[in-house]
Amino acid sequence: MESITGLARENHVDLKVLNAAREVNLKLAGRLMQKVADALNTVQNKDVGILGLAFKPNTNSVAGSASLQLAQNLLAGGARVRAYDPVAIPDARLQLNGKVKYCESAYGAAEGVDALIVATGWPEFRTLDFTKIRHLVKQPIIIDTKNLLDSSRLRAMGFQVMGVDGSRPCRASEVRNPAAIAIIVICGGSSSIGRASDCGSDGCGFNSRLPPQCLSEL
Repeated sequence: MESITGLARENHVDLKVLNAAREVNLKLAGRLMQKVADALNTVQNKDVGILGLAFKPNTNSVAGSASLQLAQNLLAGGARVRAYDPVAIPDARLQLNGKVKYCESAYGAAEGVDALIVATGWPEFRTLDFTKIRHLVKQPIIIDTKNLLDSSRLRAMGFQVMGVDGSRPCRASEVRNPAAIAIIVICGGSSSIGRASDCGSDGCGFNSRLPPQCLSEL
């Protein structure tokens, strides 16, 4: 996001939309941070695992990733952070300091944690062995920011599962000259600029300045 903003500034492009996307991204990470803190009472001296560092599935890009901002917030709050992403760890290393423990698997990120956060909607996270994870974690708390997992099944296994709010129906008044507007989409733990088709996530349940039902009309 910073690099995109810099490029836009160099080319005298209006930064209002980009700045708005960055602000939304920061607020999202802040809300996730608060959700973790509420679940654990405090993040200080807690171990937290993050599944997903890319800004959306099927990419190694971490530009504009709320997952990275969340990791930074957790570290600043005194937490110890373990993280896994199928492809984005090399790029994440360039953005985060060395205090993050990068793991070779989702199970490594789950080992000994007080809370496990699904931060990017990688489809492979749906098929993890949660019986194994139940024995790996210190506390059986899962924060599913993508509403990716089967929460009923996980609760039956003894997990405390916290999700995110779903979308609401759109109102006609929210669609003004759809061909001309820029959309800020929160998806895969991040903000991005574009149409709904840019999401790349299978049923991610993203929120946005316009609800998904409105975006489908663009």
